[in-house]
Amino acid sequence: MHFLSTFLFVGAVSAAAHRVLERSAAYLALEGVMEGILKRQVRICKAVEPPVTCERSCGPGFVECTRPDMCYNPGRGDICCSNGYYCKAGTYCTDNGCCPDGNSLEECNATRTVSIIPPPATKEPNKEPTGMPNTKTTKEPITETTVKPILPTRTPTVVPGGTTTTPVAPPPVVTAGAGKNAELGALAALGGLGALMMAI
Repeated sequence: MHFLSTFLFVGAVSAAAHRVLERSAAYLALEGVMEGILKRQVRICKAVEPPVTCERSCGPGFVECTRPDMCYNPGRGDICCSNGYYCKAGTYCTDNGCCPDGNSLEECNATRTVSIIPPPATKEPNKEPTGMPNTKTTKEPITETTVKPILPTRTPTVVPGGTTTTPVAPPPVVTAGAGKNAELGALAALGGLGALMMAI
């Protein structure tokens, strides 16, 4: 059984390795272009200790644009494009990257413009009035109330003819050991899964 699994695994790895080693010139050229685009579009200024933020990595004013490794500065006119990239001031977002303002989509080899994601709202420091007394609120203890269930009572019924009958309550349902049955069912299911895994 293990021989068959090992044989299939080695065959799959050798087939994949053969495909990787036979890269065509076109693939290598495309890989170089993509590497250049990624270097241009990923904007992490310097490595910092966690928590990693754009402001800590690149400096004041830098914020995240759709993902943590894409930092831009809206304060200097950069814009965040909805396709996950950013464009510097003086350009606009297209489906083919950034296009200089004043150029047409055709001049930029683009087919459409891409929407802009507005920068995050700036946080203002929490301004609390000074000189106000610090009042603490105390919570009253929560009291528990116990609700007793209302149990039905037996009321005698008078039958014409002078006799009284008292209704008989149904016998209680015994549920002792019900939890044990659920445990046994779960154990049986786990055993079945284990047997299935051993068969594979």
